[in-house]
Amino acid sequence: MDRLPIDYKNSGVLLDDAKAIIEPAQSVAYCFVNAVFVQRNWLLGKRITEEELKGGGRAESGTYVIDSLSVQLTELYESGFDRRSLYMFLRFFKRFTIVNSLNPQSGGLISWTHYRKTQKRIFAEQMAQKTCQKEQP
Repeated sequence: MDRLPIDYKNSGVLLDDAKAIIEPAQSVAYCFVNAVFVQRNWLLGKRITEEELKGGGRAESGTYVIDSLSVQLTELYESGFDRRSLYMFLRFFKRFTIVNSLNPQSGGLISWTHYRKTQKRIFAEQMAQKTCQKEQP
């Protein structure tokens, strides 16, 4: 980022000028924070995957890794790293195995919120399919 997209201008109306400074700054900050969250979550998913592979890829090994890490991270950071979140990071890494596809310069950056909502929708669709399959004779 060469320079911030904030153009200073004194229009004589303090509130309007303050908004012209704050709003572009917030927009840049939101985009930057999102990019950092996406990369952080992808890297955590990658690291969890590597740890699971050390355990031979057994399901019980993966469960232990996530359970243990979740407890430790929650003690350190309080929130954002429960079992569900760590499993989501793991799925995120496995779904997008090339981190460059998440690079903002490539135009491929998705927001973490968008990814979470997509996963919830997919889960709901899978549950509906299972329910429908059970009900069919």
